[in-house]
Parts: sequence; structure tokens; C-alpha cells
Amino acid sequence: MSLILILILSILVGIGIGFLLRRKAMLWLDNLIMLWVCLLLFLIGIEVGGDENILASFHVLGYKAVLLAFCTTLGAMLAAWGLWRVVRNKGKTKNKPVS
Repeated sequence: MSLILILILSILVGIGIGFLLRRKAMLWLDNLIMLWVCLLLFLIGIEVGGDENILASFHVLGYKAVLLAFCTTLGAMLAAWGLWRVVRNKGKTKNKPVS
């Protein structure tokens, strides 16, 4: 089975399970997702740090390219975190009475 098919099936199965469990409180899921994202970023860092070609070419890339990559990653992480907070809080405020 090809990798893309496995990824698509994983997403579809997750959507199905999420649909079936949508009425249950899954507060632990937010923490689990954040843990997996941090683990994924950590493993990417290990991969980059272990690749001699990438490390050897840092001087060729220059500090601007490294700074651009860092700022792009940081911006994407901050945007994802902000969106996560908005989506998470949207569900909480939906059930609150209006004063």
C-alpha cells in the first residue's frame, strides 16, 4: 500500500472516529496533539542535526536563510497555536449564557 493511501486512510478513519465521539468530552486530546507536534518537531531537529550535508552547507546558506526558516517556522507555530485557541474557546463560549 502506498504511503499517501495510508495517510489518507488514517485521516478518514480519524474523522469517522471523531464523528462518532463528537458528543463526548475529549479534553485530553488537545494535550496529546500538542505532545505529538512537539515530538515531531524534535525528531525533525534530530534529522537535521544528524545530516552532515545540511550542517556543512549552513555557511553557504547564510544567516539570512537560517533566520528566514526560523521565523517562518515560529510564525507557523504561533498561527497554529492562535487558531487552536480560537477554535477551542469557540466551543466553550457557545454554551455560556449571555449577560
